[in-house]
Amino acid sequence: MADRKPAVLFQVGEYIVDELVARKMPLSEFVIGTGLTVEAMLAIIGGRMITNDDAAIIGKRFGTGPEIWLNLQRSSKP
Repeated sequence: MADRKPAVLFQVGEYIVDELVARKMPLSEFVIGTGLTVEAMLAIIGGRMITNDDAAIIGKRFGTGPEIWLNLQRSSKP
């Protein structure tokens, strides 16, 4: 049992990129009407922690609700 490897943690931004790719949606299209800028989303993709407001916007845009994004963030902390 001592040879177990820790789970690989993924940041929220990586999940966002995966969703954008799966939906074939450019980041510039994602931010339209959200109040977020491309620069803000690039910061999140780059590893910036999301706020409750960010999670609400991302969840609404992807049709998931904010909880999933906040939970992903919580689970990605070592």
